Amino acid sequence: MSKIQLLKGERAALSDRAVQLANKVEALTDAEVAEFEGIEAQVASITSQIDRAQKAAAMSASFAVAVETAKPAPAASSTVPAQAKQVATKAHKEAVLAGFLGALYQGNGNIDRAIKTANEMGGDIGTEVAATLNTSSTGGGNVLIPSVLSETLIERLTPQSVIRAMNPVVLPMPNGNLTLPRIASGATASYGALDSAASVGTPGFDNIKLSAKKLTCLAPISNDLIRLAGISPNVTAVILDDIGSTLAYTQDAAMIRGSGTNNTILGIANAIAAANLLSASNISALTDGGLIAQAIRQDLTKLVARVRAANVPVSKATSYFVMSAASHQYLCGLTNNLGLPVFPSLELEGTLLGYNVAVTNNIPDNIATATGSTNTPLANAAGLSEVYFVDARQMVIGDTLNLSVAMSQDGTWVDPVSGTMQSMFQQDVTGIRVIAEHDFALRHPLGASVLVGVQW
Repeated sequence: MSKIQLLKGERAALSDRAVQLANKVEALTDAEVAEFEGIEAQVASITSQIDRAQKAAAMSASFAVAVETAKPAPAASSTVPAQAKQVATKAHKEAVLAGFLGALYQGNGNIDRAIKTANEMGGDIGTEVAATLNTSSTGGGNVLIPSVLSETLIERLTPQSVIRAMNPVVLPMPNGNLTLPRIASGATASYGALDSAASVGTPGFDNIKLSAKKLTCLAPISNDLIRLAGISPNVTAVILDDIGSTLAYTQDAAMIRGSGTNNTILGIANAIAAANLLSASNISALTDGGLIAQAIRQDLTKLVARVRAANVPVSKATSYFVMSAASHQYLCGLTNNLGLPVFPSLELEGTLLGYNVAVTNNIPDNIATATGSTNTPLANAAGLSEVYFVDARQMVIGDTLNLSVAMSQDGTWVDPVSGTMQSMFQQDVTGIRVIAEHDFALRHPLGASVLVGVQW
């Protein structure tokens, strides 16, 4: 067993003991409190050791290849130093990740056979893939992707995810849980006479609790593509884009409208205060372009004003309107009575009222307004939509950076379009199952607002 696997086993044992102490019904003794605090420090130390060991293994393989292939610099160009160390560019990291998946495919998910395949690849990619596989741990049929490579996949999905692309606050969550304090109510202040007693007012605090939610992605990938993984950069891009886009789409759906039930993420629509659910104007009876534009502008302004009224920091550089593709297209084509665009900056600069705009298909166009008793939008065929306003700094993502992968060439999957069962063997595809762990939260319930019943 490798050093990294031993460290991970030690960390898991410490984590189990911490959970056992935290769940005790009776009050902890002084010795138990001290033990709990000591476990926190030990877990942090072991996590750092694991990260260093994984990075060192990858660096070692990279340096070894570089020394073998380095050539002495010609005398005529002695002013240019010889490059003995390979630069780990983004493309190189992605090639290693694709080679990692390709080796697992060739080994049919068995890590020992995958290492042998990687060694047979040869070259710098093969050597680094073999070193990376040597530091990977396995369990339950899954292979844990080392953090050096999991960060590469997360970077790949970021531009495809509307929420992540807005640059929210992303915090590491190595143990699967994270507690963030926040001010629930502010202190009070008042004027008074010189000899009067000062009023007493203290701020109230509560916590945001993040706990890892498991997201499973099953991506059927053509075996022809996987056989070439790590060889062609175009093939690498196709594989990573397919996995990244699937993860990104599902994450966005949860972070925007997730219910928070059954171990799922609580999205913005259900995390905000009820007062920040605002009803859109009824424009169905309006025929005058000017009046329609005025009603829409007032609705958008209401969204911004409601967040500002709660003293939530709002910046035009970091705040976004989030809407469906249909709503975005409607606003782009909306003209006044003179035939001029009402929101010309939407197409020219990608802004609306000076704020950024994010477009996603995860906001449906067939929902109705929420009732007064719940934040959950009710699905129906009314043809209505929603528009969100949020500052990226009010959104927090907790990432464990733990990605595990499993492969199957003999299983089946349900086609999401047709609903029919498909055979991986018959279709000559490999099912790549990636499991990611993360959570999402709003820093304050008044930190975002949602316009419901949108008819455009």
